[in-house]
Amino acid sequence: MRKMNLILIVLLLLCAVSIFGKSKEKDLAVMDTLRFKLLPSVTHNIQISAANIDKNIYFIDDITLNKADFNEKGMSTILNADLYLTDVIIHGKGVSFKQYTKIKPETFEPVLRLQAYTDLKGKCRQYEILFDDVKSLPDTFKIKLKYHIMVTDSLQFIKVADGKVTIPGNTFWYPRNINQNESVKLSVKTSEKVAVSLNNTDLAGKTSNYLKTSEVKFTDAMENPVDLTFRKM
Repeated sequence: MRKMNLILIVLLLLCAVSIFGKSKEKDLAVMDTLRFKLLPSVTHNIQISAANIDKNIYFIDDITLNKADFNEKGMSTILNADLYLTDVIIHGKGVSFKQYTKIKPETFEPVLRLQAYTDLKGKCRQYEILFDDVKSLPDTFKIKLKYHIMVTDSLQFIKVADGKVTIPGNTFWYPRNINQNESVKLSVKTSEKVAVSLNNTDLAGKTSNYLKTSEVKFTDAMENPVDLTFRKM
C-alpha cells in the first residue's frame, strides 16, 4: 500500500512539474509578442541643407509629440536605407537607438498594411528609440532626428541621374508614420542653381547671399506620400 501511495505521489509531482513548465513556456511566448510602435507625431518641422547636391544633403526633423502617445516601452521610426541617422535628441537630451534592417509587418502594433510593407521592405531601416525617462517629459515635447545622404551613383533606393536626386515618398525621406496623415513644415536651403520639388511641383524660394530658401507647409497623405526631388537648373 505504501508503495502504491509513493507511486501516486511521484506521478502527482511529475504532473505538477509538467503544468508549471507549460505555464512558463506560455509566459515566454507572451514576452515574444512585444510589438514596435511608430512615433505618432503632431507635426514635423523639417530643415534641409542642400548647398551641393553632388556630395551631401543634410536633414533635421523636429518632431512634436504628445507625452500621452509615447509608449514607455519604446517607440520606433523608419527611414530610407540610403539615409544615415546620426543623432536622436529627446527634449534636449541625446539618446541611443537600435537599427533593424529586416522589417516584418507582424512585429508592429498595429500590424503594417500590406501596401505599406511592400513599399518599405528591403528599402528602409527601422530605428528603435531607447528612452527610459518618459515620466519626466512635459505633456508636449520634441524629438529631433539628424540624418543625411552621401550622394553617389551607388545609392540603391534614392534615384541619382541627370543632375537630379529623387527620394520616393514611400521609402521615407523623413520619419513619417505609416498609419496616419502627417502635418509637415518644410524649409530647404540650396544654392541658387538648384530647384526643389514635391511631386514634380517646384517650390518657390527667396535668395540671399547666394543661398535660396524654400518654405512650405503641407499635409502628407498616408496612402500617397510625396516624392522629394533636387534638380540642377
